[in-house]
Amino acid sequence: MGIRGMLRAAVLLLLIRTWLSEGHDTTPLPEFHFELSSTVPEVVQNVFNCKNCANEAVVHKILDRVLSQYDARLRPNFGGAPVPVGISMYISSIDHISEMTMDYTITVFFHQTWKDPRLAYYETNLNLTLDYRMLEKLWVPDCYFLNSKDAFVHEMTVENRMFQLHPDGTVQYGLRLTTTAACSMNLQNFPLDKQTCKLEVESYGYTVEDIMLYWEGDDNAVQGTEKLHIPQFTLLGKTVTSKQERFYTGSYVRLILRFLVQRGILSYLVQIYWPTVLITTGSWITFWMNYKFSVTRVTVGRYYPPWLPVPERHLGHLTQKKVESKGRVLGIVCDCTGKETRWALPNRHLYSYLANPQQGDQHWRQV
Repeated sequence: MGIRGMLRAAVLLLLIRTWLSEGHDTTPLPEFHFELSSTVPEVVQNVFNCKNCANEAVVHKILDRVLSQYDARLRPNFGGAPVPVGISMYISSIDHISEMTMDYTITVFFHQTWKDPRLAYYETNLNLTLDYRMLEKLWVPDCYFLNSKDAFVHEMTVENRMFQLHPDGTVQYGLRLTTTAACSMNLQNFPLDKQTCKLEVESYGYTVEDIMLYWEGDDNAVQGTEKLHIPQFTLLGKTVTSKQERFYTGSYVRLILRFLVQRGILSYLVQIYWPTVLITTGSWITFWMNYKFSVTRVTVGRYYPPWLPVPERHLGHLTQKKVESKGRVLGIVCDCTGKETRWALPNRHLYSYLANPQQGDQHWRQV
């Protein structure tokens, strides 16, 4: 029998099987098992078994069957072994790192993977991709960001959630969210500092007896960092770790993602350090002038004090007490510059008086 003949036979058997399954006879039909020979081409086997196809009727049948007795209030394998839940992320952006509020804003694609045998199906070998409306019908882990101050799930143009069901019951749940997370900073070396900000993931209610969180893919669980552009900072690297934390309600697995960032120095050089150096060196001009040229010294000396607040204006947020008390390196530089420049003119007059005491009184009267 040629391939064409086998195709015709396979289609005929499929039609007979469909007619029998859709008949109105309530008498149970005897079960039979039919296997095609291994010599039959794979395309023929796929047509007969229909494992690699899924139309609307098949998906509707699958969802009706698996959800008919499904209780979303209970976790998979309730009362048994804990459910492993894999966590992975794709970092979309880190928008802002603030030393004033000690936090940063990050947008991520947050993915969770677990296995729920109650959702297994056999009608097709294809995965089923479903939208956010399945959230109320399925059990999902109660993961949250421990150090989050504020967060929201994006809803443009629809709520950014998706589910993907696998034939063995594996569920992949993804959502796109933005959160503002706390980041404790040490500003002793500001602006020559490096900071480590972290994002902590933990289950809110389920202890290690119910679910076990883990990084899916270990070090490759977090992607997208190689393309990040952080304003005023450079990303030096990331690390992922996990640990168990014990509270009075039980032990919980905590996943920790750490970012190591370094502050960019170029803007501070242009706006603060270089103007500070120029103002300081300019104030020394009066020391190189003859003490007899009092009018010229006074003119030059009075020219520089109005420029002293320029670096301080560029500090902006550093004028706040919270950061000013910690940004000591930059604060010392600006303080020394201001004192040096303000004392340059009095020092020059004092030198003139000591260099020529006989004309000192006349000199001070001129000043």
